[in-house]
Amino acid sequence: MEAYKLHPLVLINVSDHHTRVAAQLDPGESSVERVMGCLLGFQTGTREVEICTSFEVATTRDAATDAPGLDASYLSDQIARYKQVFPKFDVVGWYATGAGVDRERDMPIHRSLSHLNENPVFLLFDPRNTEKKTTPASSDVSERDSLPVTLHEACWISDSSDGSSTREAFRDARFVVETVEAERVSVDHVSRLSVEENGAAGALAQHVASFGSAVSMLETRLGGIVRYLKQVQAGSLTPDREILRAASSVAAAAERMRAARLPTNKGGAEEFEDDAFVNDFAREMGDAEAAQYLGLVTKAAADFEQFARRHAAVHDRGGRRF
Repeated sequence: MEAYKLHPLVLINVSDHHTRVAAQLDPGESSVERVMGCLLGFQTGTREVEICTSFEVATTRDAATDAPGLDASYLSDQIARYKQVFPKFDVVGWYATGAGVDRERDMPIHRSLSHLNENPVFLLFDPRNTEKKTTPASSDVSERDSLPVTLHEACWISDSSDGSSTREAFRDARFVVETVEAERVSVDHVSRLSVEENGAAGALAQHVASFGSAVSMLETRLGGIVRYLKQVQAGSLTPDREILRAASSVAAAAERMRAARLPTNKGGAEEFEDDAFVNDFAREMGDAEAAQYLGLVTKAAADFEQFARRHAAVHDRGGRRF
């Protein structure tokens, strides 16, 4: 194949698959199970294959060799479901996570898809490859120089000079990243929420960071005032009446705020400071969780509406609609 066009949605799906499996590890576990799935797309002519999306596939173990493989029944069911929504998409290959290609392990899985595609492609995603590489500004340079992803095709190579002995192996395949407008929006949203060298870049993270900076500045200034008062009390500095009056007014204002927020018992002594703090903290936490849950409910409603439209488009034959 001359060129592969890889959509960012595939990279997001594979990364999300690996992240969800890693998040389910028990405490103390460090090794993440290898995840595998299927690649969907279409072929344009005879020279290019466009890889548009992907889905997870359950894995099985061979009883004799304990070798991993794709669950054939699960794969066929998933393909049938995707065909209902994306009738133009075909199976163009499969993906897996790992540090490198293992011919003895990966070639049997690759061959198992030959009935779906005569020349499937193998996408290898290396989740541990976090090193950032610089890609020269040239159209001849593969995108793999900047992404932890490689594409591989199966080919026959000769082990002898006369060609009498051949074996099947993997060879690297070139690819470029292809995007559409909807994917650009989603990728931009994901990139804004990702962790970069200068910290998290999401809108919520920036809002929280601004509060953190304000609190740090306040702490620094209060620390300066406390140090000044201690030095004045020790006699090492000459007292400045204006500074002392300002510090006294700040302390009085803080005391008034604390007294207004704290309930008192019958004797007038304050005994509920910890309870008041816990109540305020719980209220703030409840508001934050409510906002988060509202976002999740809104997203779920939008997803259901999209599913309803697709269901109506596929199954509407003059019958009931959502």
